[in-house]
Amino acid sequence: METKTYFYYVRDERKAPVVTVCLKINDTEVARGVAFVNTAAGDNPCKKIGRQIAEGRATRALVRKATLDPIHYFDCTVDEGDDFHNKCVYNPKTVHPLEQKLINNARGIEPEQEEI
Repeated sequence: METKTYFYYVRDERKAPVVTVCLKINDTEVARGVAFVNTAAGDNPCKKIGRQIAEGRATRALVRKATLDPIHYFDCTVDEGDDFHNKCVYNPKTVHPLEQKLINNARGIEPEQEEI
């Protein structure tokens, strides 16, 4: 199976994309790359740049088959409760519900149908 790439964003109270997440998914592996906007340093959200950084980090995790680069929360907009601990993650132990849907979609797993 080819590796599929997905992006999603975490937005601030102004709806600006302050965190960009890239998932690279194949049959047996998942890699997550995360990019942050440092608003304290005056950075402005830019989806294009966020996607480039996040995808580079996901690729790095996939190629090295490793979880790398711990996040220093004083450097970014999110807090420790946002469940991002590394910028590059190989086969994350926990995934968000949205990420699980993307993984299932990439692998051709149909969502369970609810009974009416």
